Amino acid sequence: MKQNKKNEYGFTLIELLMVIAIIMILVSITWVAVGQMRGRGRDARRARDINQLHKALEMYHSGEQEYPLNDEGLISSCDNNWQRLLTILKESPEVVDPINSTSYCYYYTADKDNSAQCNGRDVGSEIGFIIGFKAESRAPDTFGQLTGITECDNGNCYCLADKL
Repeated sequence: MKQNKKNEYGFTLIELLMVIAIIMILVSITWVAVGQMRGRGRDARRARDINQLHKALEMYHSGEQEYPLNDEGLISSCDNNWQRLLTILKESPEVVDPINSTSYCYYYTADKDNSAQCNGRDVGSEIGFIIGFKAESRAPDTFGQLTGITECDNGNCYCLADKL
């Protein structure tokens, strides 16, 4: 006599495909969230670097009564003058962007003829220098908006200035 096996155990192909699809959706959501958190972490490091550099510039000014390289225009960590700035600031930390690429740079100017502005204020009678960075996301509220630099046209650059 032949028996029908109606109570077989296992999953159908449709059930397996549904589970795989759900797992793929969860992995993609997690991947995006982790990427955003890593970007915010790098921005926090950039903000910390700029704060340390800001303190080093103030220490330099207290001894020299002027800011370094005040006639050289905009200095970027993506060009060779940045090392000169760090060498002049003997107490400065090693400031290197976390990604270390030319997409995200630090900026410094003490040149009155430069077009860079921090919160709409340029170097001159109100402020002595501007130092900033290009961010991946949003910087802390203690930073102003850096404008007047071509790389910052998308509004993702933040700055500190003395007497801000």
